[in-house]
Amino acid sequence: MPRPLSPGQTLWNGRFHIERRLGSGGMGIVYEAHDDVRAERVALKTLSRLNANGIYRLKQEFRSLSEVAHENLVVLHELFADDDHCFFTMELITGEAFDTHVRPQQHGQAEPHGALDEARLRRALPQLARGIAAIHDAGKLHRDLKPSNVLVTAEARVAILDFGLVADRGDITADSANDDDRGSGTPAYMAPEQCARKAASEASDWYAFGVMLFEALTGRLPFEDASRLLMKRKQHEEAPRASALAATARVASDLEGLCAQLLARTTSARPTGAEVIEALLHIAPPRPSLEPARVHELIGRSHELEVLRDAFKRSRERAVLVCLAGDSGMGKSALSSAFGEEQRARANAVVLEGRCYEREYLPYKGLDRAIDGLTRYLRQLEAAEVALLLPCSITCSVRAS
Repeated sequence: MPRPLSPGQTLWNGRFHIERRLGSGGMGIVYEAHDDVRAERVALKTLSRLNANGIYRLKQEFRSLSEVAHENLVVLHELFADDDHCFFTMELITGEAFDTHVRPQQHGQAEPHGALDEARLRRALPQLARGIAAIHDAGKLHRDLKPSNVLVTAEARVAILDFGLVADRGDITADSANDDDRGSGTPAYMAPEQCARKAASEASDWYAFGVMLFEALTGRLPFEDASRLLMKRKQHEEAPRASALAATARVASDLEGLCAQLLARTTSARPTGAEVIEALLHIAPPRPSLEPARVHELIGRSHELEVLRDAFKRSRERAVLVCLAGDSGMGKSALSSAFGEEQRARANAVVLEGRCYEREYLPYKGLDRAIDGLTRYLRQLEAAEVALLLPCSITCSVRAS
């Protein structure tokens, strides 16, 4: 187990200087550090336990949204791994938790939160909604939205952080989700389907948004029981109206109505992200499609596709290596991605992808993502199926004499 980092300690050949510990969770610890290359302070997240599962999850957390740039998401910088440490760096955001921001504590007040500041809430909600929509537009689910994972800066910028439970939307299905994929999240903010250990969806994230809105309006959670009873009640009871539990006499009718829709027990009854943003801003936002390229969208690549298809047929008998060569920007990645999607659909093939990313500093990084993809695939199978696929020497170790 790695020792906790101390102020003054350095990492990565002296590039990072640890300044102070910011917080910790079940898997990782976050520090404030100075990055000599960037010449700025960053947040550095590392593991509290250096093991295979922890390393895998930390890499997945970084990779989940490292390519997505949005003003309401924390910016992820770089990923590092060596024999002693595995960590990534990100934008250092100084601010207060969402619930504290919209219910600021008054001087001398004993309670953790004060009265609702509706103006602050109305400024923050659209930003939070846009951040969630950006995650969904990237084909991801957050699965752990809650006030402590949403910071508001002194400039009133809302930023979503902590992507430890982010998952690809296509990987979380009712049939393929494994035990780690079901029931993920914080019980108070989990949707009824998550409480029932069913697959999460975009609607699950919007339910968590609804819980945060309810808490802002009332100062309370819609269900405040112990975790086990709370999760059971969510599956069988409708959430109360905000006005029924609000400490003040007045709850804005438009926000209460939106909140009630978001807390619906069935996913189909909840508004979509576009509908939420429209309700908050009274503007119907465009939803850009980030779907992978389809084969029919490729132009002038029929010959190359046929070569790849022929190689795939021959690979059933022996290993085949195909090299795609061409200048940068000619569409090599689009061609290989389209071919991979075609084989997933037509041949039910397992497609593993690897690539060297400039912002990742890992051993054998060209193969790292492919091996992680293989790990995800194996974790979806039954133990007996995995045993048939793994070599019998997989658990053998080599000892120096």
